[in-house]
Amino acid sequence: MVIYSQKDIKVKVNEGQICCSSISVDYSADMQPNFDIKSAQSFATTANTQAKGSVSLSYFYTGNDSIMDQIYDYNKSAKIDIAGMVISSGHLSSYSVNFTNNSKIKVDARLNFYQQVEGALDTNSAQSVVYPEDLELINSSTATFEGGNYVSQDSILDIKYTYNNRLDPSWLVGESAPSNVVKGPRKVECTVNLYNYDLSLPHSGLKESFKINLTNKN
Repeated sequence: MVIYSQKDIKVKVNEGQICCSSISVDYSADMQPNFDIKSAQSFATTANTQAKGSVSLSYFYTGNDSIMDQIYDYNKSAKIDIAGMVISSGHLSSYSVNFTNNSKIKVDARLNFYQQVEGALDTNSAQSVVYPEDLELINSSTATFEGGNYVSQDSILDIKYTYNNRLDPSWLVGESAPSNVVKGPRKVECTVNLYNYDLSLPHSGLKESFKINLTNKN
């Protein structure tokens, strides 16, 4: 397992730089020991499955988010460049965004990948990093709430949107990269905290539908 950590590095997704506050990369191989009938110990191992990894990002939402595109298009993947360390095809497994009053909108995403990481970490990339103070970031207080049968904008304390997707890669014999990555089923949840003390919620729940409008300032 290899874990990289570095302060102030440039992170690009599909060639566009994002305002990233934290990122971690985990790449590991699944090994199993080889035993024989002569000994209960083993010093030799065999790969159980192909090596795979994941990358977790936390970044500020600026109105342009190519990672979010994978929620709507199953065929898309993301190229992630972490200061010269390149993941050529990342598949979205989870995505969440929080809307809290008078706070910058922040996204947490996790992508899985099934090929080796290319390139090497360039510590000099900090010279061209985009920082939050360089952008007019979108604040949750500027968002508008549209629709809603039971929830009104005036009663919302905060909102959390969460998306999760199961990924099932398949490999051909002799190949190191998967020939296909099946996506789904997917699950979407939205949690809304309200300034409303009405506890008359039926046991079957209530069906709600609404839209959150954000202004792209960048």
